[in-house]
Amino acid sequence: MSVCLELTLPANEPISLTDAKNVLKVPLTITQDDLWIQRCVKAARRYIERCTGLTLAPRNFVQYQDGFPFFPYFQSPYAPLFGAAFPFYFGYGPIASYPYPAIGGLQNQMMNPFEVRALRNPVTAITSVEYIDTNGKKVVLVPFQDFVPDIATGRILPLPGQRWPVSTMGANTCSIFFTAGYQQDQIAVGTQTSIEESSPGWEPGETIAQYAYLIDPNDNVQMQTTGPSGVTGTTEPVWPTIAGTVTHDNTATWTCLTGDPASEDGDGEGGIAGEYDFETEYTEYSVVIDPNGNLQTCIVSSFESQAAPAPAFATALGATTVDNGVTAWRCLGTYQGVMPNPPQQPSQYQRVINIPEEILMAIYMMLSHFYYNREAVASGAVSKVPHGVDDLVWAVRDLGFGPAANLTQ
Repeated sequence: MSVCLELTLPANEPISLTDAKNVLKVPLTITQDDLWIQRCVKAARRYIERCTGLTLAPRNFVQYQDGFPFFPYFQSPYAPLFGAAFPFYFGYGPIASYPYPAIGGLQNQMMNPFEVRALRNPVTAITSVEYIDTNGKKVVLVPFQDFVPDIATGRILPLPGQRWPVSTMGANTCSIFFTAGYQQDQIAVGTQTSIEESSPGWEPGETIAQYAYLIDPNDNVQMQTTGPSGVTGTTEPVWPTIAGTVTHDNTATWTCLTGDPASEDGDGEGGIAGEYDFETEYTEYSVVIDPNGNLQTCIVSSFESQAAPAPAFATALGATTVDNGVTAWRCLGTYQGVMPNPPQQPSQYQRVINIPEEILMAIYMMLSHFYYNREAVASGAVSKVPHGVDDLVWAVRDLGFGPAANLTQ
């Protein structure tokens, strides 16, 4: 179940008091009806919002859900396999590949089974996502770092190639904070990432911090060595496969760290030697995954790692770690795995959308109607005035047995 509540009231209405008085032919010097005009503007805006399903005045919302979508296609923890009932609990995502159904949107990838759609439109910013994990603790997810907010369509999705984290199933255990609404005479704005500390794939014109890494198409790890950062060129370079080979890429300089592709038996991934191990011989340019989930590259010609326990591996990008009395490792950042390379994501993004002229005209006309027709019944007749009491009240009726209706402001 999903429910959307307002966190803030509109700071401004689509039509200002001065603009409304000009449309109504009310002199600006006459102020007796100012409060009535402002209420008519608000009522007109809310009435058209309910008729169109759009958010006409910008404000902040929180969308509560009972958890993230888990098993794709049916969004149920008990996974029915297209007519065959499977009484197995699959948790938050599939553990095996399943055929697409014969018909429907999933057949030609028209929908993402893990997507969550905002219940207000148009979405102009997605601030964060919060959920309660299986330990009962609140976890905050950051846009473009932990999930992808597709602001153009009002969707929230996991990062490419990933799924939602495991959350507690219960009432309102997942919260999505976002902003929606139109504004006038504005243009779309956004902020692009300044430095990518760790990128799983090459992108043109990307600023890469010193000692950050990427995984090239050969599944080798390439480390950027220009300090404090380097900018990639317009064409992806031809990546070497011999460890220690240097590649020049505009102002960025890459050093090949692993010369062997991922093994077929799964012992290593993407040319990575695997997880750090005790009392093991490592050579220069070897790359391991430390207990913190970061990549570490060996910076000495050869040495043997210490006996248990593991050293306190550095977590800062480029920081070194002493192992068995030798300064042997340099941190490359969080291991992101070998997956389809997503495009460079902005660190934050919001858009401001002009209110459509036809909707603005509808607000003007409804404003005039409310201002000049102040009775529910036409004078001298028994006929009702259109868009009067019945229409206004009918639009916000609550026929359920739950909490009071969410009357937007």
